[in-house]
Amino acid sequence: MKRSIFKKNRQILLLLAAFVVIIIDSQAGLYGYRTNLTVLIIYYLACFTNPKSALFGAGLIGLIIDSLSFRFIGPNILSYGVVVIIIAFAKIKIINWTQLFNFILAFSITVISGLISYSCLAIFDTMPVELHEAFYILFIQGGINGVVTYIFSIRDE
Repeated sequence: MKRSIFKKNRQILLLLAAFVVIIIDSQAGLYGYRTNLTVLIIYYLACFTNPKSALFGAGLIGLIIDSLSFRFIGPNILSYGVVVIIIAFAKIKIINWTQLFNFILAFSITVISGLISYSCLAIFDTMPVELHEAFYILFIQGGINGVVTYIFSIRDE
């Protein structure tokens, strides 16, 4: 009985978790750099729901983050939408989901999402940081997200 209640309310729980992660992301960091744990919420949203609702949730979370940044609205919406599309493609094409695959996928979508956001801000607004520092930050964020995903894997091996 409890499991069916969790399945019905999974999207609401993921959305609440997204709000908590957004607050944690804005306050906490590692070595002075912001973490990007919101990508993990989008990752699990895209893995557990159908692509249409995951794309809607990713757009909503991206809109909230863009609105809170008081800057150009759109980079996070675009990057989180691309993350959902990549994961939907991976769900269709990849049969064997291992913990290592989860690590690689979480690392790569974190870097791709960050590069899309960085590129949008650099082209249409001011450049947030230098390119080499952006890569350094993105690889740290990708490593953190990869390790968290490796520990809390979707499926057991």
